[in-house]
Amino acid sequence: MVKLIFLFLIFCFFLAMRYLPWWGILAFFVGIYAFGKFLGPWIARLILMRLFGSKSKALRNAKAEFSAVQAITRSDADDTRPHYELEVAVTPLVDATAQFQLWEPGELRFVPPGTPRVGSVRDGTDEPDVVEVVNLEVYRDGKFEKEEGLKYSGPQRLKLIIATQPGVNALMLRYYFEDFAQLQLPQRAAA
Repeated sequence: MVKLIFLFLIFCFFLAMRYLPWWGILAFFVGIYAFGKFLGPWIARLILMRLFGSKSKALRNAKAEFSAVQAITRSDADDTRPHYELEVAVTPLVDATAQFQLWEPGELRFVPPGTPRVGSVRDGTDEPDVVEVVNLEVYRDGKFEKEEGLKYSGPQRLKLIIATQPGVNALMLRYYFEDFAQLQLPQRAAA
């Protein structure tokens, strides 16, 4: 795709050299600069959103069943955020026609309910940094093992430890642009 755009620009440059006066060639370069400066990032973001939008369809209408959600304390004195241990079974809706059927547990995100699925195209904002996944394990061969960035098809059991900002009590489970489960966090005892 990039090669085609580059070849198109070279072709346009030669046409400009052949048929335009000197000020037309200057206007051509100013136009290319303006396009790259103002429309280029927007078009690149649009292309990436389409790509990841397709990838997110692997977990469209998926089900997530939380079997354990408990507040835990961590021994790290520097990290005062509330921590929770979760066990969840993620079951994708099987769709034989879907382009992407594999999904990565490491790409799951927890966001507050109502968080927009994508940041603003104009200001480049992204999802707020409300939750950090501290540990992620996948159930394999009868036990939970550290997740290694693999892609999976079908249902998977996961064990996670997450750290949240204080005051967060509800979260949505998100895979790229698909929200498919809501989680109510237990109340923490006052310290």
